[in-house]
Amino acid sequence: MARRHSIRVLAISAAAMVLLGGCAETQLAIYTAKRIGEPSPPPQPSYKVGKPYPINGIYYYPAVNYRYQESGIASWYGKKFHGRATANGEIFDMNQLTAAHRTLPLPSIVRVVNLENGRAVKVRINDRGPFARGRIIDLSRRAAQLLGFRYKGTARVRVEIVADESRDAASRMAGPEFQQAGLVNVSTQTQQRVTAQQIDPPGAVRISDGPQGNAPRLSPPGPKAPKLRPPGQSRPSEFKKQRVTVNDLYIQAGSFIRFSNADRARIKLGSHGRATVIKTRVGRESFYQVRLGPIRNIGVADQMLAQVFASGYPKARIVIE
Repeated sequence: MARRHSIRVLAISAAAMVLLGGCAETQLAIYTAKRIGEPSPPPQPSYKVGKPYPINGIYYYPAVNYRYQESGIASWYGKKFHGRATANGEIFDMNQLTAAHRTLPLPSIVRVVNLENGRAVKVRINDRGPFARGRIIDLSRRAAQLLGFRYKGTARVRVEIVADESRDAASRMAGPEFQQAGLVNVSTQTQQRVTAQQIDPPGAVRISDGPQGNAPRLSPPGPKAPKLRPPGQSRPSEFKKQRVTVNDLYIQAGSFIRFSNADRARIKLGSHGRATVIKTRVGRESFYQVRLGPIRNIGVADQMLAQVFASGYPKARIVIE
């Protein structure tokens, strides 16, 4: 009888332990699910230059360069990355004038000119890319719309940094550390205080404060409200247009100090197209650039660039002149 009672006590104890264990597991599961379901804190935007990094076997070296100017092929990105964090912690909005660049500081302000139609816009660099070979900048969808190549997908462009605005953007985001490094000259002049003032909507009638007991004086009706443009339609003030000339595409396979090395590359790449050696000077040094072209269109340039890569020239790129 005592033995049967002991067995019953052990069975009840085991059941209780299983029940408590199950409760604990349930509580743990609920807690874990809650932690997983909780939204993560938003990223904090920051000034960033960054360390060298490799993409597809090629190293890129981010650096401060307020003399940057380059011509090449632009692409754009949109819905797939909309709402995601950029490389410096901002949130990508495809409807804003932003862009991705491989090496410029984040943020930087650049002017992008479409060399095919003369349209030009300023955009804020806040992300890294593009990582497709043969592209020098990846623009937001809105920037591509204003430059007139959203549906085409790519365009020949010239990109140049706006030094003053880039320094200002960096100083606003970087804080004291950036200023102490001597990279910007922040003005210490006292800013004027801005006061709030009520502004009547277009077409409204303002009632003046007349003497007590008198009828208020009515001001004449204001101008009619301007017509609103449908979403996505550009306004003339959002981009500028300038005169451009037709530019040819080339593949620059490499730049060599010795002419003999450049000439060997020219001979090797001659099977892919017309290859020439061009002598250039950078400061007091002379370089010999090997180029293929001119090339008819971007599609052909992409194919030729792939062939040059396969021939052992991973730093080859598309240039425009």
